[in-house]
Amino acid sequence: MPLETEKVYYSDPYLTELDAKVLAVYPDGLVLNRTVFYPEGGGQRGDSGLISGIPVTSTVCRGGETVHLTEGSSAFHPGDSVRLLVDWPKRYHLMKAHTAQHMIAGLAYTHFQLDTVAIHLGDDELTVEFVQPCDDSLLYELESLINEHICSAEKVTSRTVSHEEAVSMGLRRSVKVTGPVRLVSIDNTDLIACGGLHVSSAAEVGLVAYAGQEKIRGHVRTFWHYADNALRYNHANREIVMRAGALLSAPADNVVCALETVLEEVKALRAELRTVSENAAASFIECCPPVFDSPFELSAFQKCAGRKQFFALREKDGVIVWLLSGSQELFNEFRTHFSALRISGGGRAPLFQGRAQCSRTELMSVVSDMFEKEESNE
Repeated sequence: MPLETEKVYYSDPYLTELDAKVLAVYPDGLVLNRTVFYPEGGGQRGDSGLISGIPVTSTVCRGGETVHLTEGSSAFHPGDSVRLLVDWPKRYHLMKAHTAQHMIAGLAYTHFQLDTVAIHLGDDELTVEFVQPCDDSLLYELESLINEHICSAEKVTSRTVSHEEAVSMGLRRSVKVTGPVRLVSIDNTDLIACGGLHVSSAAEVGLVAYAGQEKIRGHVRTFWHYADNALRYNHANREIVMRAGALLSAPADNVVCALETVLEEVKALRAELRTVSENAAASFIECCPPVFDSPFELSAFQKCAGRKQFFALREKDGVIVWLLSGSQELFNEFRTHFSALRISGGGRAPLFQGRAQCSRTELMSVVSDMFEKEESNE
């Protein structure tokens, strides 16, 4: 039979210290007669802290028992009296996160008919995955609604009901446990079966900020910041806009328009620069030897391929790239040296490109001999 531990964290989630007795000692942890350490589950990480000064790295449910994981379990014996101290900043942060997640999913369901399929509570942000597609404008509307409910300081409570009663309530998410069901309620916001810990008032969440979305498995994963993280996120975004405005000499509400103008100018300049480079490359190959170090990016020679046979290489940051303009037969000859010189690449006549891991001298020597042989056969 698994050893039972009284779940004091449910009766008082704000209690951070407690006296308890050791029921069992395992190589990696302890089982106690009662605890304020919440074990990992329901998307919420297990608590850490101290047991009589010994660090607890996490708390887990294992084989029906609540195990407090610690590297110092050998210091304890069954029957020992111990003092528990929860890492309160971590616990309180996760309580805020869990309550914020309920508010996001609950209001998304009741106001926008969005069904939640997965959640993740992180240190800096939380994610809520919805079945239905939703655009940013809807999620910003949801963000405003959530913060209105936070400002209303709605009460967060929990109670336990029978499994039959919980199923009959038509909750937004099906009940996944057997036996009695713990329900968590946020006034006017959400009611759902949940085994996690929450703050007692929505006001304690402070702030929720929508931070974007991505498509995943045919669903939509949305990203949210909460509590102090949401405030930092908003401050960081405001700072970005202010700095961008200063660089672009544009007011905050015109930063995007100013940036689009700059990007169009950059695009035009790049096109102009490419044309200049291509013209310079075309002139260069008319007066240079067929094998040469390129003063330009090799892309400038692509339009020259086929006009004459040449081999260009360029070394940058210790990496050699090459470009060959020539026949398939010439490339086939070049390819016979790939293995020995650790050369890679390919293409289709008259243009072939790649990289080389040999020295520049080795590569130039092989290609020069190859071109001299080609010329002597003509």
